[in-house]
Amino acid sequence: MRMPLVGGSLAESGRQARELVKRSKTFGRLRRPEEPGSERAVFDGVYSLEGRDGAQYTNPHVPVHTAQRTWELMQLVNLYRGLEPTRVLEVGTEIGGTLWHWLQNATPPALVVSVDDMASLNPEQRERLPGIWQEWCPEGVQLQTITADSKDPGTIARVASLLPEVDFLFIDGDHTYDGVKADWMNYGPMVRPGGLVAFHDLITPDFGRHVKVPELWREIREAGYPVVELFADPRENWGGIGVVQVGG
Repeated sequence: MRMPLVGGSLAESGRQARELVKRSKTFGRLRRPEEPGSERAVFDGVYSLEGRDGAQYTNPHVPVHTAQRTWELMQLVNLYRGLEPTRVLEVGTEIGGTLWHWLQNATPPALVVSVDDMASLNPEQRERLPGIWQEWCPEGVQLQTITADSKDPGTIARVASLLPEVDFLFIDGDHTYDGVKADWMNYGPMVRPGGLVAFHDLITPDFGRHVKVPELWREIREAGYPVVELFADPRENWGGIGVVQVGG
């Protein structure tokens, strides 16, 4: 079943997602503290900042910079592992900080597809990085890189040919409202029932006022999708990850 993200209202898509989440095991491990078993799933302790690490993520085993907060990224990686994903799509890879995690934690045999136009990278990076990413693939995990605009119809068709269905979609590319909404509308319908879509940058940073992910996120919440919000510290001025469980 594919939810009508395109050609249907967000509210109707959200209603269908709530029905599907009742049959999914992934968010079954997450609950609303005051309502055990509630279908609107959030992390235990989500209303407390205790034990959260709001620091910039660093890991000596990850060979590139990762523009994420430690607690937020690790919570997302835990959700990702719980899916046991074999079909993964990342829209917006830049130098590969999050791609490394998707590759290392996919469930073989797996295919991970990266879409990025690499416009923010210098020529040397554009030439060198795809080869480095291939070296990160564990046994049984394949990587396909698509260097193109995610909104281009040819790109969308190429992704659909590689991944008829997606277990996990990470959207971290064009952060303008029109850009992030296009990625949600174009690739969200590819996600299988019970799969996850994650958005980075739920907080508009002081240094990037063009970031309008929070506007789309507000629409998604208001449409009634089952969501989890990951904030290491919502008082900070950047970061935040939103996770949606959709029906596909």
